[in-house]
Amino acid sequence: MENKCKRCPDCGRVLTSWLNKKVVKYKCYPCEKMVKPSKALDSTSGFHGVTKRSLKDVEHSREWMSREDLIDTLYHMGEEGYEAKEQAFVALLFLTGARVSELCTYSKSKWINGKKIVDKEEGVRKDQFYKEDDEEGHSYIIIRGLRVLKTRRVTYRKVPISLEHNAEIWKFVANYLNQLEYDQTLFKFNRQWGWVIVKEATGLFPHALRDMRVPDLVRTEGWRDSDRVKFIGWRTRSMLEHYDSIDVTDLMERIRFDKNKT
Repeated sequence: MENKCKRCPDCGRVLTSWLNKKVVKYKCYPCEKMVKPSKALDSTSGFHGVTKRSLKDVEHSREWMSREDLIDTLYHMGEEGYEAKEQAFVALLFLTGARVSELCTYSKSKWINGKKIVDKEEGVRKDQFYKEDDEEGHSYIIIRGLRVLKTRRVTYRKVPISLEHNAEIWKFVANYLNQLEYDQTLFKFNRQWGWVIVKEATGLFPHALRDMRVPDLVRTEGWRDSDRVKFIGWRTRSMLEHYDSIDVTDLMERIRFDKNKT
């Protein structure tokens, strides 16, 4: 399935377009700039063999991409010409279990006295990351103030990422952070472009990375249900029934982890 589209003359990605006062506008979100219609390249876009996956299809997403497959995909993204920013975005979605809109620029519209008001909040910044060691000498990257959406009100959580268990995935984020100023925003694009990055790079619906991370915390780090609820930012454990697909291997890993601690 192919559709006519316009592509950026610099990076070759599909441009976002909209009609403004009967004039078509084009913007390249990866390059973060407007593109003149005369400069936009005629092209086609399509699914390129990628099958759409359901948000609820947890089993399919886990079968399709394991942690090892994700690492291979991140390396492959670099070979395919993706920027460090895009590699970091995919890696951080998995490591934090965040929704796409919780990492990038978030806009929410509301009507007040007949006027449309748009509230815009930038995504995660470099100064929200810091390193911390626990009493046993284990190193963690802490992300403070990561927003949590789909609650009655926007809340914020502190996310620990174990370097002992996630070093190979974390280095894709670290590589990008090293290119930024102290308080610079990591991802200035909106959630729609975030979805495009994940879909093109992995073939998965973006929420699948969150789906995979929730049970991954049991296998790789031996976390209990209460730990994962707090990590993701839920208020109750009821959401685990949807996200979890713990098999016998996961339970064996948990028992082994507990025995090693004693």
